[in-house]
Amino acid sequence: MPAPEMALQASGLSRWVPGQPSALFTDVSLSVARGGVAVVRAPSGSGKTLLLRLVALLDGVPQGVTLRLGGQSVEEVGGAEAWRARVAYVSQSRVGLRGTVGGLFAGASRFKAVKGKAAPRGASQEAALVGLLEETGLSAEFLGRHWVDLSGGEFQRALLCVTLALAPDVVLLDEVTSACDPESAEKVERAVLGQGCTVVWVSHDPKQEARLRLEAEKACRQHQLVLLESFRGEGSGTAAGGNA
Repeated sequence: MPAPEMALQASGLSRWVPGQPSALFTDVSLSVARGGVAVVRAPSGSGKTLLLRLVALLDGVPQGVTLRLGGQSVEEVGGAEAWRARVAYVSQSRVGLRGTVGGLFAGASRFKAVKGKAAPRGASQEAALVGLLEETGLSAEFLGRHWVDLSGGEFQRALLCVTLALAPDVVLLDEVTSACDPESAEKVERAVLGQGCTVVWVSHDPKQEARLRLEAEKACRQHQLVLLESFRGEGSGTAAGGNA
């Protein structure tokens, strides 16, 4: 059986804490097949968010790190801006967004890196957004809602829907259901996996990891559990993945 095509490959990922003698993790490697699902699990404070930010190039282009998307380097993809449009990071926290949900989507859609990019399932990006809002338990009415007026769970779902509607190749999800009730969390999981994009999902919930594994197996998608070890002193933290 031929080896699966890798959508996302990263190596040499390291992160140090200023003023601390040891690193959170060093020389981490991560490879996720096209359409695959990787769940990242580790203790609090081990650097999971920082790992995703490195892969998303949110803190600049790190030295000594190799990143490839579908076999292409950051430069071949079109630079950091194009990379961030195709490898999208979604935070669990309430980032300081202003305006409405629809306003953010309209502004993001105008970015050169994503303008005209086909949305999932052949729909227009706006139609995809409305569909995602409904799938996650919200509605088209949320397009006119202001971010500051949303609850924690609504904020997380709306931001995720905006991101998915822009049709990235890879989504990096940082505990994006932490403020959701169990029913809403499961709706989010089904909506994300229904897009067919490659997923890297940080989660503290073993039940969620199990559900994601089951749904990936049903869809014949590769599943991977990534263990990120936290350490202090001599040694290193590594990400080790295993196929389900």
